[in-house]
Amino acid sequence: MEAPFIYRRPCGNGSTEDAAIMAALEGDLGRLKGIVERLGKGNGDRAAVFSLKKGGVGVLHCAACAGHLEVCKYLVEELGGDANMTAAEGVTPFMTAAQSGDVSTVKYLLDRGGDIMKADEKGRTVLHHAACTGSTKVTEFLLSKGIPVDIDYGHGTALHQAAVNEQDKTVKILLDHHANIDDLAVYDAIMVLYRVVQTILFEYHVGCQTPPLVASALHSWVLFFTIH
Repeated sequence: MEAPFIYRRPCGNGSTEDAAIMAALEGDLGRLKGIVERLGKGNGDRAAVFSLKKGGVGVLHCAACAGHLEVCKYLVEELGGDANMTAAEGVTPFMTAAQSGDVSTVKYLLDRGGDIMKADEKGRTVLHHAACTGSTKVTEFLLSKGIPVDIDYGHGTALHQAAVNEQDKTVKILLDHHANIDDLAVYDAIMVLYRVVQTILFEYHVGCQTPPLVASALHSWVLFFTIH
């Protein structure tokens, strides 16, 4: 499975939707407040900002993904945004915050009711989102809050996701927290071990790259077990 979506900067056409999404992504709270106030003029509803989306993704998801804590606070506390509101693929702002790597934003949304056990439509919890994108500090924070390291809704554990997305440091963190490698398919287990060995070599080898002979041997080992 690919890593969870990372928001691409939209190709703006000058619409209110584009302006709101860009303000959220860039953490431009003043601009976002201006858009909200315009939506609320007359009999308008300021909370209508949550209906402004690009590709099924709204402002709170974008602000959370970029780790803009103050924007998240404004959207939640003043406009009623929900840490568990769903966007495209069933992803929540709490999940997208995990991609940001910003622990303070993740903690805020957790304190505001973020559901650590909730999965999106592809079976990814907030831990999966953190692991896929290599958000090591967020991964450690979530594990400290009691989310099961081997949580799996039928599409693989966080360890599986970290391994296939080549997030070496996250793989090591999950293994340090006793992630169960036995639950992985043979290929996935080999890939986890491969990534762990690479991490160790990266940390302790003089020069920061895996020695060519070692890399070649590891690659041959993976291929051997994959085809047998």
